[in-house]
Amino acid sequence: MKKIYFSGLTLALVAIGANALTALAQSPAGKTASDSAIVGYPEEVALSQEGSKGWVYRRFPGGKRLYFYDLDKDGKSACNKGCDGAWTPVYAPPNAVSKGLWTVIVRDDGSRQWAYKGRPLYTLYHDDPAAPGGDGQAGVWHILPFSSQAESINDPKSPQ
Repeated sequence: MKKIYFSGLTLALVAIGANALTALAQSPAGKTASDSAIVGYPEEVALSQEGSKGWVYRRFPGGKRLYFYDLDKDGKSACNKGCDGAWTPVYAPPNAVSKGLWTVIVRDDGSRQWAYKGRPLYTLYHDDPAAPGGDGQAGVWHILPFSSQAESINDPKSPQ
């Protein structure tokens, strides 16, 4: 079964009666939505368990894989005018606040963008969620990798 985690909560649809649906929420650690220990991640991102591949963050909605850019430095995006047409930033809303490993950076145009472990994140405009093709482009774009555990998704180029 494929589970999708949205902002740190497992969403599972359960049929009740004739065609009625309800969503049950439970964190990956088995805690309920009311537990204060849930740090979570941005609403613009989903955490997906994908069988033997493991866990991966994806853009929500749409399911595209997330990428980071080697030319981004010190929590600042280097992908601006022109670049951001093909490599769409994962924008953060004006009221977004940092959540654990997720932080908000301010882009050159004043918009806000999500960063994971200090690395601004992007999606590739024409990327296929089932077969992402941007990993390694120009030697500077890298896909956020799968992890065997939801709590330890690591960026191999990020300092530990």
